[in-house]
Amino acid sequence: MLVTKLGLAALSRADVPEAERRDFYLYVDEFPLFTTTSFATMLSEMRKYRLGLILAHQYLGQLEEETRDAILGNIGTTIAFRLD
Repeated sequence: MLVTKLGLAALSRADVPEAERRDFYLYVDEFPLFTTTSFATMLSEMRKYRLGLILAHQYLGQLEEETRDAILGNIGTTIAFRLD
């Protein structure tokens, strides 16, 4: 619910001229626990309102297909680690 509210806050920046929008970063650990399917729709819209997302999770299979597709279709950087 918190992630969705922050997404809606980002969308409320529509009335602010683009040059005046300040960068805002949202860090979400264990992302699948906090997301909803409506978040996948908002994901593609938030970037133009200068909201940067840093999402951490264990593996892609944890995500709903729609959310996974939205993330993979909109990301600029992927960082992956493997611990043995």
